[in-house]
Amino acid sequence: MSVGFSKLAPRPRPPRELLVEFFAERNKTFYRIELVDHGPEIGVEGQLINNGEMQYAPRFPTREAVLQWAAEVRKDVETGRFNP
Repeated sequence: MSVGFSKLAPRPRPPRELLVEFFAERNKTFYRIELVDHGPEIGVEGQLINNGEMQYAPRFPTREAVLQWAAEVRKDVETGRFNP
């Protein structure tokens, strides 16, 4: 006799938005920064992606904070101040 466990429905993937794609000349690498909205209880996440792999993903309370972070990270990656 088996115990009847019901399968849980998969959670829907949170909405994503491409904020920027850029090429860092100093290391000849393409990057993209995406915003992932986890809803008001969790917040929004900024994801720095390199060659399809997430390198860094902090969470923020607002979309505006992610946009500011994305601009700073892009500048830092391009100038070599941030090396993911």
